[in-house]
Order: sequence, then structure tokens, then C-alpha cells
Amino acid sequence: MASKTMDRSYKANFMDIIKFVEGNYRVKADKANRVIAGLSMGGLHSFHISRYDENTFDYVGLFSAALMPREDATGKVFMMIWTAR
Repeated sequence: MASKTMDRSYKANFMDIIKFVEGNYRVKADKANRVIAGLSMGGLHSFHISRYDENTFDYVGLFSAALMPREDATGKVFMMIWTAR
């Protein structure tokens, strides 16, 4: 695992991306109409972003997500997915 891959630094500017999209495109800017999705490592990032910002997205799409256990992962969703494997 590369250095700083999962230390939440990838999330630092994520709200700026949401603000950009909502400011430049005709979208419904509320949780009920917001989705995050990703493939492979993008799925892993989507999973963790949605886990930390549970009031931001109503839908999460994980496609072949590179899910792996983390020592600090104690969220209900993470534990449910991981124990289902």
C-alpha cells in the first residue's frame, strides 16, 4: 500500500469538488440526489468518503472495490461489509 493512500488526505479537497459541480452544473444539491461511486481503488475511496460524510450522499456505488480491513475501521457499514465476505 503506497504511502498516504488511505490516510484521508485524498478527502481534503473533496467538498471543493462538490461545490464546483453544484456551482457549474444544473444539479439538485442535496443528499437525496447525490451519489458517489468508484471502481477498484476509486471504490475504496468512495466507500471511505461516504463513511466519513454520511450526511452528504444518499447513494454509494462500489464497483470491484478494493476493500481491505483497517485497524481504525469501526463503522457499522464497514464492519457489516467486511464480515459478509
